[in-house]
Amino acid sequence: MRSKATKRQQFLRIIDDFVKEHNIAEGEDIDPDDLTAWAINSKRIEREKANFFRQTRRDLVKALKDEEVTDDQGRTIPRRAAIRIKGDKHQSRWFDFLKAKPRKALTALAQQRRSLVAYARKIKMKRESYNDNNRYGAELPLFDFNLNKDLRDAEQPTVWPDDAPDTQRDGD
Repeated sequence: MRSKATKRQQFLRIIDDFVKEHNIAEGEDIDPDDLTAWAINSKRIEREKANFFRQTRRDLVKALKDEEVTDDQGRTIPRRAAIRIKGDKHQSRWFDFLKAKPRKALTALAQQRRSLVAYARKIKMKRESYNDNNRYGAELPLFDFNLNKDLRDAEQPTVWPDDAPDTQRDGD
């Protein structure tokens, strides 16, 4: 008995078909608008709602965003990354991150860092607004936005090996 593919699997199959049909070589970009138009025009996706292009594009971009690969060191990372393109409207191009040239990979990471900084600014403003306007007269402390310690902590093992040394000392 064959099980029905999940929506995510269906979208990943559509992306693979698009890449094959358009002879997109490794390292070449995928334009989500072209992908979406092709998926709709080739009847890979059919929807009845009036804004089906936008919905289909959103779903396909989510599939581009969510696909993961495991690198040779065992780290699971998103397979693709995006670079935002300046223009009259919001545009992006998606690419296979591990196969990208260094400049493109660095640009994607730099754009993600700018997004992280913008989000940190929102948190800071929200905290300041709370401190200035809360009815309790409370003062929330400012977070340390240096995330290096958090990143180091996140890389620590979460499971102790059976032969881990006993850390209890005499008198504890």
